Amino acid sequence: MRPRLSRAALPVILVIALALRLGAMAATDPYSPHGDAIDYHAHALSLVQDGQYPGTLFAGLDEIIVRGNEAPTISERTTAPSAYRPPTYPYLLAAVYAVSGNSWTAGRLTNALLGVLAVALVFVIARRLWDRTVGLLAAGVMAVAPPLVYLSASLMSEPLFIALELAAVLAVIVHGQSDHRLRWVVAAGALCGLCALTRANGVVLIPVGALGIWGYARSDGRSALKPVAVLVTASLLTIAPWTIRNALVMDRLVPISTQAGAAIGGSYNALAERGGLRAGWLHPLAVPEFQREVFRNKRFNEADVERELRRRGISFALDHPGYALATTWWNSLRMFELADLGRYRDVFQQERALAGIDRDLSRIGAYVLALLALGGAVVLANGPRRRRGAWFVWLLAALLFLSTVPLNGSPRYRAPVDPWLVLLAAAGVVEGARRLSGRRASTTYSSPSVSESGRRSGTSRPTAAASAPAAPPRPAAPENQ
Repeated sequence: MRPRLSRAALPVILVIALALRLGAMAATDPYSPHGDAIDYHAHALSLVQDGQYPGTLFAGLDEIIVRGNEAPTISERTTAPSAYRPPTYPYLLAAVYAVSGNSWTAGRLTNALLGVLAVALVFVIARRLWDRTVGLLAAGVMAVAPPLVYLSASLMSEPLFIALELAAVLAVIVHGQSDHRLRWVVAAGALCGLCALTRANGVVLIPVGALGIWGYARSDGRSALKPVAVLVTASLLTIAPWTIRNALVMDRLVPISTQAGAAIGGSYNALAERGGLRAGWLHPLAVPEFQREVFRNKRFNEADVERELRRRGISFALDHPGYALATTWWNSLRMFELADLGRYRDVFQQERALAGIDRDLSRIGAYVLALLALGGAVVLANGPRRRRGAWFVWLLAALLFLSTVPLNGSPRYRAPVDPWLVLLAAAGVVEGARRLSGRRASTTYSSPSVSESGRRSGTSRPTAAASAPAAPPRPAAPENQ
């Protein structure tokens, strides 16, 4: 019965994952895009109807409307080209719209299916790094974790990014354990490139993937130069068509996106420093000096705007190092909803159409996941090295967090780190349970036996345990696992 139940466990978990995500879609109906989802929807429509990206929202503007705490808007898009949104998710959503007739429901269903795919990928990664028990527990947590369930019910890029980052890491792991290494290196490189084309900070997967390839090659006594070069080349070739497009339409080198300027400039300016939200990101369109000197400058295209915002933001951060540290600290707390979200709250909840019990479940689920991951980190850090998993996996999680937290504290931006928190929690729980059961067994076997009691009384008699042959030693797990 146990082997059958074990084989059936993963399909059952995947069905539960899909059912919960469909339930989240139903619970958040009627749905309409908010925040960034509006822009993704507009990009997909433009690709379907006009065959091109829509114009920029950040250069050569005539009118900027700011109403209280609402996100700033403009009267209309300009015709100048844009590279603000990385292309992978808009093109995916456009393909879904082309088939479904511009249906939001079809777009949300696609994200729900990507969420289920992420559950399956977490299982495979955990099984390869640890064992099937950890894999099933990680998949189960990933399937039911409220933050990840509700994330899949909106028109956001995070479900696609999570699936791609997990697939890229899995390709690196399989490369290290396969006889067909080159094909997996190429696949890993292409997936790293797609990650970078989905979210701007996804570029960190390229050096982390290269380090993972290098680690496996060195542990096997192979030369690491060739596979690392292949991975980096595959990544750059995947990104190259978009970079070439940007250079042609904007006459500037924009490798992936123009988001960095808005992120840095919006976090590090005088208005954000004295704003109502402690050290929180402010939409740069709401900053008067940026409106006058940057966004309405008719000589600037979007790449020029990005460069100017980035320059001003970095200069402000260097001149106010204490504020930069405060921003990082408060954003860290806000990402896990441990501090007042202020204006982030409305945007975060509207983007996922959350209200009432759904909002509370998402927040409580984030707390539980963070606590389990923290406990798992403690258990694994104090255990054998071979049970800690692959070091480059944890490096990736740290870099994804560190590349975001100095700039924005919305809990939504924690989503790409959540799968690694799930793995940390599952591996820690299983390892902790094994140690606890081992201690209990050791305590039981070390208690006085019947034969020892008999020797004390002069009536020693061999027991069944004493006469049984010793069990063979359990083989050690490979060092790569």
